[in-house]
Amino acid sequence: MRTFVFFFAFVLSFPLFAQTERAGLTLSLSAGVLPTYLKDQATQNVWPVSVAAGYRFKGMLELSGYAGYSVATSGLQTLADETQVRYRNSSSMFGLKAALHTTRFERVDVYGGSMLGLYRSTVTQLNIDGTVAELPKTDEPTQTKPYKYGQPEDKLLVTAFVGATWYVNNRISLYGEAGWGISILQAGVKVTL
Repeated sequence: MRTFVFFFAFVLSFPLFAQTERAGLTLSLSAGVLPTYLKDQATQNVWPVSVAAGYRFKGMLELSGYAGYSVATSGLQTLADETQVRYRNSSSMFGLKAALHTTRFERVDVYGGSMLGLYRSTVTQLNIDGTVAELPKTDEPTQTKPYKYGQPEDKLLVTAFVGATWYVNNRISLYGEAGWGISILQAGVKVTL
């Protein structure tokens, strides 16, 4: 919680008056630069992608809807009965984002905020021969059920993000964003209507 409070204090410490006010409907498309499962040395079957649509009010506030999708397959893992398997994780995230913006410079916009999102994950165990094994509801391995993971449940999360936008012109911009979502770091293009 302290990190969340510190983050908003940091964003609000920027100048409150922008040189250029950008208001209107925003549409954005982005791809993950740093996938969420990178530390697991997973192979990306579907690279993390996301779309968002929202409205930027005059001043600093933008509200938007967000959707993201990604599929990754783990490296070989050894179970309790010594068999080797891989896990394929299909992840999707849907949420509502609120961001506070500031434009200290004419063509650069720095922002940050939080998202209330539903995170859905479907894990499939793949045996060496390519067959799919059904995951149990419990994640406790035994010799008769040597699974490493149980099927995950949907999670309602509150996440935070920070980003920067460079305006090519008044309508088209390029942006980068860091935070917990379908990807840890993403980059994309945004259109303001």
